[in-house]
Amino acid sequence: MALRPDKFFPTLRLFCVAGTAALMAGCSSDEPREREARQAVEADHRDLGQIVSYEKINGEKLVVQGVKGYRLFYRASTKMVDGYIWRTGGWQGSGIQKGRNKGGFGEYGATNFTPIPAGSTFITEGTIVFRLTDNGWIVDSRQQTRQGYCNPDVKVTDCSFAKIDMAQAQRDAAAKARKQAEETAKRQAFEALRPNVSPWSDITIQNDRVVSITLKSDQCLEAKRRATNELGHGYHYRPTDLNGSVGNWIFVKEGENVAIFPSPVRSITFARDSTSRPRGWRTLAIRTWTRTASGCQPM
Repeated sequence: MALRPDKFFPTLRLFCVAGTAALMAGCSSDEPREREARQAVEADHRDLGQIVSYEKINGEKLVVQGVKGYRLFYRASTKMVDGYIWRTGGWQGSGIQKGRNKGGFGEYGATNFTPIPAGSTFITEGTIVFRLTDNGWIVDSRQQTRQGYCNPDVKVTDCSFAKIDMAQAQRDAAAKARKQAEETAKRQAFEALRPNVSPWSDITIQNDRVVSITLKSDQCLEAKRRATNELGHGYHYRPTDLNGSVGNWIFVKEGENVAIFPSPVRSITFARDSTSRPRGWRTLAIRTWTRTASGCQPM
């Protein structure tokens, strides 16, 4: 009588089937393991310091041209080493970068650089896209969508974007108050040195029209852009001297002021920047003061 292996060795048969199923399931996993995901995040923060917390926020299964993928949404906190600064403003926006710039204008057009103390907690949210290959999951792309940091006196567990936003709002308010105080002091000092300073008044230049301001022989004039929400890139002006000779057009960039003039003039003519689109109205603020022995000095 022939023996049937499956009858006498049912346990062995069950083990083989289960093992094969487990192997196939492992090879066709729909997402990277947590260890693989964390390692990918750590690789993105390795130079900053040591990751002290990692959290998966969300996940999304992908299929691109028949290839399996997975998008991981994460949040991570890193205890930072020395040698980094926080960039404010500029065409790249606010963010962290390596360097020791103490402040002021710099690369990327940033408005300010603030040194980040060692031991600060850097918190970030971002995405990492994985792609499934024959050898497993590999990182295809990564992007940090939000950044911020808390100073060393804030516990890692207490550092959050809500706390960062609150601290930034307080810094912004303090900076605004300082700027207003500086402008007030500067204006008061300016007006004390310039006799007969007139109040600011507005002039409006529409489309292709020009506006001319006639001055007395002992007057100086200052003009600045009034509305910050107008489209365009600036404005032009040209002087006419006491002999009636008309000067060349001079371009004033957006946001710049101009004090007119180091020599007596009869009138100033203002015009829109002809390169700006769409064409529309431009509001300028002007004021005059009496010329002093030193002439017309900018504010």
